[in-house]
Amino acid sequence: MTSHRPRPTNPAPDAAVRKRRARLFAGAVAAAVLTAPLTACQPKSQFTIHNNTHERLVISHLVLDRPGAEPIRYPGGSIPPGKANIWAIRLGSDGDCATQYQLIATAPSGRTYTYGPPVCTGGSWTITDTPAPTGT
Repeated sequence: MTSHRPRPTNPAPDAAVRKRRARLFAGAVAAAVLTAPLTACQPKSQFTIHNNTHERLVISHLVLDRPGAEPIRYPGGSIPPGKANIWAIRLGSDGDCATQYQLIATAPSGRTYTYGPPVCTGGSWTITDTPAPTGT
């Protein structure tokens, strides 16, 4: 018959392990405290585009302060009819508005719609087939 010694279940960590855990926890708390104010004040750089036309629209933007620049298509940048997408926009030194950007929506029929400048964060653009009413 062999003798079995009972194994300790969940032994208490020694002082060095407790110290290491305390330092890791303190570091995590410090990182969270320091980064929270930085992320809380970030501007919401989003712009919503609603497609109320009967065609799929390809979305691009043009940087107006670059002479000879070509429109840049947004990755995955198309909106089906009757849908909306939220796009990220880069802000310049203008704060919440990008005064150097113009948004362009192009339909397969060749019809082109433009918006801006300026393009402001939190804004939206509803594109329709019918022209906007003129003054009365």
